[in-house]
Amino acid sequence: LIAIELCARVPGVRVEAIDLAEHMLARAALHVERAGLAGRIHLARADAKATGMAGTFDAVMSNSLVHHIPEPEGVLREMWRLLEPGALLFVRDLARPRLGPCCPRAAICLRRRIRGLKSARWLRWLTARSL
Repeated sequence: LIAIELCARVPGVRVEAIDLAEHMLARAALHVERAGLAGRIHLARADAKATGMAGTFDAVMSNSLVHHIPEPEGVLREMWRLLEPGALLFVRDLARPRLGPCCPRAAICLRRRIRGLKSARWLRWLTARSL
C-alpha cells in the first residue's frame, strides 16, 4: 500500500515490490489492480536476502520486515547492494529486531523508526558490518 501511495503522489515513479509469501503478493496485486497501477508497480516473489535483482534503485525501503528475520544483516546487505550511489535507504519497523547484544543501539534506532542513514550510530553499525 505504501507503493500505491507513492505512485499517487509522485508522477512517473515506478516500484519493484517483493515478498516471499505468495498470499501477500496476491493481496498486493488486488490493491495494485484496483488502483490502476499495474503498469507502474511490479510485484515479484523474492527473498529479501537475495533478491536476484540486477541494477540499482533511487531508493530501497523495508517496512516491518527486519524483526521477522533471524539474521537481518543479510537483508541490509542486499538492500545496500541495490542502492544507487547517493540513494535513500529507508528502514521502518515497529517491533524490536533481533540484532542481538552486539548492537543494542541499532535495535533502538529501528524501534524508534529512524529513517534511512540519518543516524550516526546506524551508519557506524552498517559500516562495522561492511554493509
